[in-house]
Amino acid sequence: MIHHDHLPKVEQDVGERLGQVVLKKNSLFFLTLQVHCNVWSYMTFGAVYSSWLTLIHSEVQHPWDPLFRILGLGTASDHHVHHKCFIFNFGHLFMWWDMILGTYKSPLSVASFSKDI
Repeated sequence: MIHHDHLPKVEQDVGERLGQVVLKKNSLFFLTLQVHCNVWSYMTFGAVYSSWLTLIHSEVQHPWDPLFRILGLGTASDHHVHHKCFIFNFGHLFMWWDMILGTYKSPLSVASFSKDI
């Protein structure tokens, strides 16, 4: 499934390729120039970040989601709001900027979601 399936197929493919190249590869390169640490720290960050992205794209409500929502950490339900209402919940890891800038929408306030999501 393509991340944002509201776009035409050609734009989705080009956008996904561009996102993979620019955001994933180049951002980590520039991060290494700014944050100097050993290879194990980079590998740990990569493992945690990729695991988090997997969790927020799941169809499961996790038992820790209410606590994460209080702490401002992104959950699968928060990310589902982003897919349902494209003008809300832009954060993947942290919802703090969405909360500060008024673009956060609680999944509990979206009527069309089931209680399980």
